[in-house]
Parts: sequence; structure tokens; C-alpha cells
Amino acid sequence: MSSSLISKPKQEMTPEELKQREEEEFRTGPLSLLTDAVKNNTQVLIACRNNRKLLARVKAFDRHCNMVLEDVTEFWQETPKSSKAKAAAAAAAGGDTKGTGSKPVNKDRYISKMFLRGDSVISSLKRLYITTHNNEEPPIYVVLGCGALSSFTGQLVTYPIALMRTRRQGQIVPLPNMDQSKAHPVLPAGKMVKEIWYNEGMVGFYRGLVPNILKVVPSVSISYLVYETIIKAIS
Repeated sequence: MSSSLISKPKQEMTPEELKQREEEEFRTGPLSLLTDAVKNNTQVLIACRNNRKLLARVKAFDRHCNMVLEDVTEFWQETPKSSKAKAAAAAAAGGDTKGTGSKPVNKDRYISKMFLRGDSVISSLKRLYITTHNNEEPPIYVVLGCGALSSFTGQLVTYPIALMRTRRQGQIVPLPNMDQSKAHPVLPAGKMVKEIWYNEGMVGFYRGLVPNILKVVPSVSISYLVYETIIKAIS
């Protein structure tokens, strides 16, 4: 690509010149990291929060590699500050919120974050299988097993936090005209951790883990299998 095209403002470029410059950036420019990640099947963390220009470049990468990135904007969206903005965000999220904070979290977006969090675990398990089996692609039952183990690991690590969130959701703030016997004291997170530790021990942080695993692990394993099948079909 010529130096004149690099220094030329984008507003003055023709569509053909814009396309040529964009392709050059993804081949040899700073965004070539994304292209190499797709070719080598490796993960790349793109922090595009509050950066509209970088977000536009990532969306441009979607046009080149057919990657599904339509949730990038929502994934890095900040918490609305004003009460009107909070109400509008809650309505946009379909009224479905997670936790006791003011930030509404759409259920689909929450599941996407859970999926992305466990992707590195299943990728590590797959690489281990491939290296120990002479670069042989893992069969279906191995993918299901890797997905189950990945989901189990994520549940085991994050379940205490999810348990505290659920208990805080069950707390009721006492009101002046309310029967005080029906109200539960709203404890800060630190006091809640101490209360669970002293009253129930370490087991208290994992109470209800088995039913939750029986519900989540099979569904996540199937999701991983479908994901792998789609990736292979696209490739």
C-alpha cells in the first residue's frame, strides 16, 4: 500500500481505497494480531471499553473473518448512573436483572459471559488430548467430557459468589409499617462471609452445588458440542 494512501484522510477516500487500507491493516498492521489469532486458533482479549474507534475496527474484523461479534458493544457497556437511565436499561434488558446492584444484566448476555469464561478451560483440555493422541481430532464423547469438566470447574470456582448473590436477593429491607418478624437483616458482603463461615463452615459456601451442577453441566456440555460442530462446519 502506498504511503499516500496511509496519510490520506479517510473522509477523502473512495470505498475501494478504504477497503484496501482496511485489508492492509489486518494483514501487516497492528490488527494483524486478530488475523493471526484466527489462523492459529488462539484467544485474544480485546479491551474496547469506551473506545468507539477500536470497537469499529473490531467490527470491521467481523466482515473479514465471519466472526460473531454483535454483542461486543453490550458486553462492555457501562452501568447507567441516573435513575432514568437505569430504568431505561432495565426495560431494554427485558426486566431481567442479576444480583442486588443497580446494573441490569440480560440473561443471554450473562450466559455468554459464562461461556467465554470456560472457553479457555475446554481449549486447554482439547489441546492436551490432541498432543497426546498424535494430533487426532477429539471425538464427540471427548468434547462432551471436556465441556462437562470445564463447566464443573467454573461452577466450583464461582459458586460461593453465586450463593452470596442468591442470599442477598432473599434479604428483605425492614420498612416502618412492616412486621419486623418477616424482615431479614441486610448484611454487608463481609459480614455475610463471616456468618456463613462460623455457622456452616466451608460446606456452607457450596450448599446446593450438586443440584446446580446436575442442571448446568449437561446443558453447557451440549452447548460446547454444538459450538465445536459449527466451528468445524464454518472452517
